[in-house]
Amino acid sequence: MSADDDRARGPARWVLAGLGPPAVVALSLAVTRPADASWPLALGCALWFGLLQLLAASLRSRGARRAIVAAVALSGAPLWIEVGLRLASFSADPGLLVRFGYPDPELLLELDRDPELFWKLPADRFGVNALGFVGPEPELPKPPGRTRLVCLGDSCTESGYPALVGEALAAAGDERELDTVNLATSGYSSYQGRVLAERWLARLEPDVVAVYFGWNDHWLAWDRTDEQRASRTRSWRRHLEPLRAWQALESLRAPPAEPLDVPRVSAAEYRANLARIGALAEAVGARVLLLTAPSSHEAYGVPRALVDAHFGTDEESIVRLHARYNDVVRELARERGWELLDLAAEAPRHARFAELFTEDGIHPTWRGMSWVASRVAERLREPPQRPAAGR
Repeated sequence: MSADDDRARGPARWVLAGLGPPAVVALSLAVTRPADASWPLALGCALWFGLLQLLAASLRSRGARRAIVAAVALSGAPLWIEVGLRLASFSADPGLLVRFGYPDPELLLELDRDPELFWKLPADRFGVNALGFVGPEPELPKPPGRTRLVCLGDSCTESGYPALVGEALAAAGDERELDTVNLATSGYSSYQGRVLAERWLARLEPDVVAVYFGWNDHWLAWDRTDEQRASRTRSWRRHLEPLRAWQALESLRAPPAEPLDVPRVSAAEYRANLARIGALAEAVGARVLLLTAPSSHEAYGVPRALVDAHFGTDEESIVRLHARYNDVVRELARERGWELLDLAAEAPRHARFAELFTEDGIHPTWRGMSWVASRVAERLREPPQRPAAGR
């Protein structure tokens, strides 16, 4: 063995000792534990290890050998930390640690991350379609002769009224073939609704787009508003958030003890988001149906649990803010000539008003979902309407 070969073996051993184990572990995790794996990380480790080994084998100068050792020292420690955290199944994804009233942000770790939506339903959850929502797979492109209703909203929509609209139409003797696509997920605000409209409306080819937001928009923001969070995901930080080492570093930052004194989505942003959704619906030839969010709070009071969970500063402010956001919906429908289904005004006149809501006074019971579905179905059976001036 020549002296040059002997000198080259030193850096090669450094590469093997410093980068070999994390490369092997990263590749093993990618195969055996997908939840803790990252194929880009695994392949990157393997390629980096292989490249430095090839370079080490061809070294002749002392400066080049020192450069290899320095590269191993600088890259080896972060790789060991990242792979070690993945091996230990550590996860504290800041992209999912979204607080909007819930006391425990860990609840959202059961969801998947999305760079624009912040979170989404896990693809492997039972009943979740290819779009990432609860419901049957929508046919793309839309079959001829089919009426498609796309519903945007939060948990009040996700809970199930869209699936009942077809039954309500059939019960009324309407024989059209209705195809309903539910693009709603718990915790979504109108910001996420806007993202979904931009992402899916053109492809789904809806005939009617029903928009039902409000609650999550005016809940107090924790740490940052939706727009601030969106700006963060558009920055360089979005490339770091999937890394477990970055998550560990971020988790050292103490979570806020109290929410901000601003809502997740301001009233002005709420209006702009709804306007954008409506414009996108019109652009694909769909009817725009805006729904106000009904509640039993004015009649029966706001449950103390909502205040204790910091959804609002007090019961009066929750009622006042919700009424303001419903007014935004009414004003926008009137100004743009879009259809309005004013459920917030209609609900108190319902013969069984108290039975429409669960204990929180927000989410619909089965009777409430059936009522919402019947009202949407009635509107579908009518010709397009323009809200009356001053309504």
